[in-house]
Amino acid sequence: MIGLLMIKDETDMLAEALRNHTVFCDAIYVLDGTEGPLQAQSEAICRSFPQIKGYWCDTDTGIARPLKDGARGFLLQHARTEQGHGHWYAVLHGDEIWSQDPRNLVAECPEGVHACSINLYHFFPHVSERKTWNYVPNVTSIEACATHFMLPGILEHRLFYDTGAYDYDIGRHSRVVPMGLDVFHTDFAVKQYNYRTPHQAHTRAVMRRDDAWQQNHYRHLIDGTDHFFIETLANDTHKWAGLVPIGEGTVTNFAETPLPHLQPPGTVLINAVQDKATL
Repeated sequence: MIGLLMIKDETDMLAEALRNHTVFCDAIYVLDGTEGPLQAQSEAICRSFPQIKGYWCDTDTGIARPLKDGARGFLLQHARTEQGHGHWYAVLHGDEIWSQDPRNLVAECPEGVHACSINLYHFFPHVSERKTWNYVPNVTSIEACATHFMLPGILEHRLFYDTGAYDYDIGRHSRVVPMGLDVFHTDFAVKQYNYRTPHQAHTRAVMRRDDAWQQNHYRHLIDGTDHFFIETLANDTHKWAGLVPIGEGTVTNFAETPLPHLQPPGTVLINAVQDKATL
Protein backbone atom coordinates (compact mmCIF):
# COMPACT_ATOMS: atom_id res chain seq x y z
CA MET A 1 0.00 0.00 0.00
CA ILE A 2 1.18 3.50 -0.91
CA GLY A 3 0.32 6.66 1.04
CA LEU A 4 -0.33 10.14 -0.37
CA LEU A 5 0.16 12.71 2.40
CA MET A 6 -0.55 16.44 2.21
CA ILE A 7 0.40 18.37 5.36
CA LYS A 8 0.63 21.93 6.63
CA ASP A 9 1.76 22.97 10.11
CA GLU A 10 1.43 19.47 11.59
CA THR A 11 4.80 19.24 13.35
CA ASP A 12 3.23 18.91 16.79
CA MET A 13 1.84 15.44 16.02
CA LEU A 14 3.35 14.53 12.65
CA ALA A 15 5.78 11.97 14.08
CA GLU A 16 3.00 10.21 15.96
CA ALA A 17 0.84 10.10 12.83
CA LEU A 18 3.69 8.74 10.71
CA ARG A 19 4.49 6.05 13.26
CA ASN A 20 0.91 4.91 12.70
CA HIS A 21 0.86 5.31 8.90
CA THR A 22 4.09 3.40 8.38
CA VAL A 23 2.57 0.30 9.97
CA PHE A 24 0.52 -0.29 6.81
CA CYS A 25 2.15 1.83 4.07
CA ASP A 26 5.20 0.48 2.24
CA ALA A 27 5.86 3.88 0.64
CA ILE A 28 4.57 7.39 1.37
CA TYR A 29 4.83 10.49 -0.84
CA VAL A 30 4.55 13.85 0.95
CA LEU A 31 3.49 17.34 -0.15
CA ASP A 32 4.22 19.89 2.58
CA GLY A 33 2.69 23.36 2.78
CA THR A 34 4.49 24.27 6.02
CA GLU A 35 6.38 27.56 5.76
CA GLY A 36 8.89 29.49 7.85
CA PRO A 37 11.06 27.95 10.56
CA LEU A 38 8.71 24.98 11.03
CA GLN A 39 9.27 23.77 7.46
CA ALA A 40 12.73 22.38 8.20
CA GLN A 41 11.38 20.60 11.28
CA SER A 42 8.49 19.16 9.30
CA GLU A 43 10.81 17.92 6.56
CA ALA A 44 13.21 16.38 9.09
CA ILE A 45 10.38 14.44 10.72
CA CYS A 46 9.24 13.11 7.36
CA ARG A 47 12.70 12.12 6.16
CA SER A 48 13.38 10.26 9.42
CA PHE A 49 11.01 7.51 8.23
CA PRO A 50 12.46 5.20 5.57
CA GLN A 51 8.99 4.67 4.10
CA ILE A 52 8.97 8.30 2.92
CA LYS A 53 10.01 7.88 -0.71
CA GLY A 54 9.38 11.43 -1.86
CA TYR A 55 9.08 14.83 -0.17
CA TRP A 56 8.16 18.13 -1.83
CA CYS A 57 7.03 21.57 -0.70
CA ASP A 58 3.93 23.21 -2.19
CA THR A 59 6.20 25.61 -4.09
CA ASP A 60 7.81 22.67 -5.91
CA THR A 61 4.59 21.74 -7.71
CA GLY A 62 4.19 24.72 -10.03
CA ILE A 63 0.49 24.71 -9.08
CA ALA A 64 -1.18 27.96 -8.01
CA ARG A 65 -1.46 28.24 -4.25
CA PRO A 66 -3.22 27.67 -1.97
CA LEU A 67 -3.30 24.11 -3.25
CA LYS A 68 -6.57 22.23 -3.54
CA ASP A 69 -7.18 18.58 -2.64
CA GLY A 70 -6.60 17.70 -6.28
CA ALA A 71 -2.92 18.60 -5.90
CA ARG A 72 -2.47 15.00 -4.74
CA GLY A 73 -2.28 14.29 -8.45
CA PHE A 74 1.27 15.67 -8.29
CA LEU A 75 2.16 12.99 -5.74
CA LEU A 76 0.32 10.27 -7.65
CA GLN A 77 2.30 10.98 -10.81
CA HIS A 78 5.59 10.68 -8.91
CA ALA A 79 4.41 7.47 -7.24
CA ARG A 80 3.40 5.99 -10.61
CA THR A 81 6.82 6.82 -12.04
CA GLU A 82 8.56 4.91 -9.26
CA GLN A 83 6.02 2.22 -8.40
CA GLY A 84 4.02 1.70 -11.60
CA HIS A 85 0.29 0.95 -11.65
CA GLY A 86 -1.67 -1.73 -9.84
CA HIS A 87 -1.33 -0.59 -6.24
CA TRP A 88 -3.76 0.42 -3.50
CA TYR A 89 -3.35 3.95 -2.16
CA ALA A 90 -4.29 5.46 1.21
CA VAL A 91 -4.96 9.21 1.31
CA LEU A 92 -3.35 10.30 4.59
CA HIS A 93 -3.49 13.39 6.80
CA GLY A 94 -0.84 14.55 9.25
CA ASP A 95 -3.29 14.91 12.13
CA GLU A 96 -4.93 11.50 12.21
CA ILE A 97 -4.49 7.96 13.52
CA TRP A 98 -5.87 4.89 11.76
CA SER A 99 -7.53 2.39 14.11
CA GLN A 100 -7.51 -0.54 11.71
CA ASP A 101 -5.26 -1.90 8.98
CA PRO A 102 -6.65 -0.75 5.60
CA ARG A 103 -4.97 -3.67 3.84
CA ASN A 104 -7.62 -5.89 5.42
CA LEU A 105 -10.36 -3.56 4.22
CA VAL A 106 -9.34 -3.40 0.56
CA ALA A 107 -9.17 -7.20 0.46
CA GLU A 108 -12.96 -7.14 0.98
CA CYS A 109 -13.61 -4.59 -1.77
CA PRO A 110 -15.98 -6.02 -4.43
CA GLU A 111 -14.45 -6.91 -7.77
CA GLY A 112 -14.48 -3.99 -10.17
CA VAL A 113 -14.83 -1.36 -7.43
CA HIS A 114 -11.65 0.68 -7.11
CA ALA A 115 -12.22 2.93 -4.09
CA CYS A 116 -13.26 2.57 -0.43
CA SER A 117 -14.70 5.01 2.05
CA ILE A 118 -13.75 5.38 5.70
CA ASN A 119 -15.60 6.86 8.66
CA LEU A 120 -13.77 9.84 10.12
CA TYR A 121 -14.19 10.65 13.82
CA HIS A 122 -13.15 14.10 15.05
CA PHE A 123 -11.46 13.93 18.46
CA PHE A 124 -11.08 17.01 20.63
CA PRO A 125 -9.99 18.09 24.14
CA HIS A 126 -12.74 17.97 26.75
CA VAL A 127 -12.94 19.74 30.09
CA SER A 128 -12.77 16.39 31.88
CA GLU A 129 -9.25 16.02 30.42
CA ARG A 130 -7.76 19.35 31.50
CA LYS A 131 -4.80 17.51 33.01
CA THR A 132 -3.76 16.35 29.54
CA TRP A 133 -3.96 19.73 27.85
CA ASN A 134 -0.26 20.37 28.37
CA TYR A 135 0.50 18.04 25.51
CA VAL A 136 4.20 17.77 24.68
CA PRO A 137 4.94 16.47 21.15
CA ASN A 138 7.11 13.34 21.03
CA VAL A 139 6.80 13.01 24.82
CA THR A 140 3.11 12.39 25.34
CA SER A 141 0.64 10.89 22.86
CA ILE A 142 -2.15 13.03 21.44
CA GLU A 143 -4.09 9.82 20.87
CA ALA A 144 -3.93 9.12 24.60
CA CYS A 145 -4.64 12.74 25.56
CA ALA A 146 -7.81 13.36 23.53
CA THR A 147 -10.35 10.54 23.83
CA HIS A 148 -13.67 12.35 23.22
CA PHE A 149 -15.04 12.34 19.70
CA MET A 150 -18.12 13.48 17.81
CA LEU A 151 -20.75 11.16 16.39
CA PRO A 152 -21.88 9.99 13.92
CA GLY A 153 -18.61 10.44 12.03
CA ILE A 154 -18.00 11.71 8.49
CA LEU A 155 -17.86 9.50 5.41
CA GLU A 156 -14.79 10.19 3.27
CA HIS A 157 -13.38 8.44 0.22
CA ARG A 158 -9.80 7.71 1.25
CA LEU A 159 -8.59 4.45 -0.35
CA PHE A 160 -8.28 3.73 -4.06
CA TYR A 161 -6.77 1.22 -6.47
CA ASP A 162 -4.71 2.78 -9.24
CA THR A 163 -5.35 1.20 -12.62
CA GLY A 164 -3.75 4.18 -14.33
CA ALA A 165 -7.05 5.12 -15.98
CA TYR A 166 -8.21 7.72 -13.44
CA ASP A 167 -6.60 10.98 -12.43
CA TYR A 168 -7.11 13.90 -10.07
CA ASP A 169 -8.62 17.23 -11.07
CA ILE A 170 -5.82 19.51 -9.85
CA GLY A 171 -8.21 22.39 -9.17
CA ARG A 172 -10.87 20.34 -7.38
CA HIS A 173 -11.35 20.66 -3.63
CA SER A 174 -13.17 18.35 -1.21
CA ARG A 175 -12.40 15.29 -3.32
CA VAL A 176 -9.27 13.47 -2.22
CA VAL A 177 -9.30 10.45 -4.58
CA PRO A 178 -9.09 10.49 -8.40
CA MET A 179 -12.19 11.38 -10.39
CA GLY A 180 -14.63 8.77 -11.72
CA LEU A 181 -14.09 5.93 -9.24
CA ASP A 182 -16.89 3.75 -7.90
CA VAL A 183 -16.76 3.59 -4.09
CA PHE A 184 -17.29 0.72 -1.65
CA HIS A 185 -18.77 2.23 1.55
CA THR A 186 -17.48 0.90 4.87
CA ASP A 187 -17.54 1.65 8.61
CA PHE A 188 -13.75 1.63 8.80
CA ALA A 189 -12.61 4.01 11.57
CA VAL A 190 -10.02 6.79 11.36
CA LYS A 191 -9.34 9.16 14.27
CA GLN A 192 -8.64 12.78 13.33
CA TYR A 193 -7.25 15.35 15.78
CA ASN A 194 -8.05 18.72 14.22
CA TYR A 195 -8.11 20.21 17.71
CA ARG A 196 -5.25 18.98 19.89
CA THR A 197 -5.22 21.44 22.81
CA PRO A 198 -7.09 24.71 23.38
CA HIS A 199 -3.91 26.75 22.84
CA GLN A 200 -2.94 24.80 19.73
CA ALA A 201 -6.44 25.05 18.25
CA HIS A 202 -6.66 28.80 18.82
CA THR A 203 -3.17 29.37 17.37
CA ARG A 204 -4.09 27.27 14.33
CA ALA A 205 -7.28 29.27 13.86
CA VAL A 206 -5.33 32.54 13.80
CA MET A 207 -2.85 31.09 11.29
CA ARG A 208 -5.69 29.95 9.00
CA ARG A 209 -7.32 33.37 9.24
CA ASP A 210 -4.09 35.18 8.39
CA ASP A 211 -3.35 32.75 5.53
CA ALA A 212 -6.90 33.16 4.18
CA TRP A 213 -7.10 29.36 4.01
CA GLN A 214 -9.81 27.13 5.51
CA GLN A 215 -11.04 29.97 7.70
CA ASN A 216 -14.48 28.39 8.01
CA HIS A 217 -12.97 25.35 9.69
CA TYR A 218 -11.63 27.44 12.55
CA ARG A 219 -13.56 30.71 12.58
CA HIS A 220 -15.71 29.69 15.55
CA LEU A 221 -12.55 29.45 17.67
CA ILE A 222 -11.73 33.10 17.03
CA ASP A 223 -15.29 34.46 17.15
CA GLY A 224 -15.64 33.09 20.68
CA THR A 225 -13.13 33.58 23.46
CA ASP A 226 -9.84 32.03 24.49
CA HIS A 227 -11.94 29.89 26.83
CA PHE A 228 -13.81 28.32 23.92
CA PHE A 229 -13.13 24.74 24.99
CA ILE A 230 -14.00 25.38 28.61
CA GLU A 231 -17.17 27.39 28.03
CA THR A 232 -18.58 25.53 25.04
CA LEU A 233 -17.45 21.93 25.15
CA ALA A 234 -18.35 21.65 28.82
CA ASN A 235 -21.98 20.97 27.93
CA ASP A 236 -23.06 17.57 26.68
CA THR A 237 -25.16 18.76 23.73
CA HIS A 238 -22.21 20.23 21.80
CA LYS A 239 -24.30 22.74 19.90
CA TRP A 240 -21.07 24.23 18.55
CA ALA A 241 -20.76 21.24 16.21
CA GLY A 242 -23.47 22.73 14.02
CA LEU A 243 -20.99 25.48 13.09
CA VAL A 244 -18.54 22.96 11.67
CA PRO A 245 -19.01 21.38 8.21
CA ILE A 246 -19.79 17.78 9.16
CA GLY A 247 -21.60 16.35 6.14
CA GLU A 248 -24.91 14.59 6.69
CA GLY A 249 -26.28 14.10 10.18
CA THR A 250 -26.43 16.28 13.26
CA VAL A 251 -23.83 15.94 15.97
CA THR A 252 -25.51 16.18 19.35
CA ASN A 253 -23.53 13.74 21.41
CA PHE A 254 -20.02 12.67 22.30
CA ALA A 255 -18.33 9.47 23.41
CA GLU A 256 -15.73 8.94 26.10
CA THR A 257 -14.64 5.45 25.09
CA PRO A 258 -11.73 5.76 22.64
CA LEU A 259 -11.59 3.70 19.49
CA PRO A 260 -8.98 0.93 19.66
CA HIS A 261 -5.38 1.38 18.64
CA LEU A 262 -4.05 -0.03 15.40
CA GLN A 263 -2.31 -3.26 16.31
CA PRO A 264 1.12 -4.18 14.91
CA PRO A 265 1.17 -6.46 11.85
CA GLY A 266 0.38 -10.09 12.56
CA THR A 267 -2.05 -9.49 15.43
CA VAL A 268 -5.81 -9.85 15.43
CA LEU A 269 -7.47 -6.55 14.54
CA ILE A 270 -10.59 -5.30 16.29
CA ASN A 271 -13.63 -4.17 14.34
CA ALA A 272 -13.81 -0.72 15.89
CA VAL A 273 -17.23 0.23 14.58
CA GLN A 274 -19.36 -2.87 15.04
CA ASP A 275 -22.18 -0.85 16.58
CA LYS A 276 -22.18 2.94 16.26
CA ALA A 277 -24.71 3.24 19.06
CA THR A 278 -22.15 1.88 21.53
CA LEU A 279 -19.30 4.19 20.54
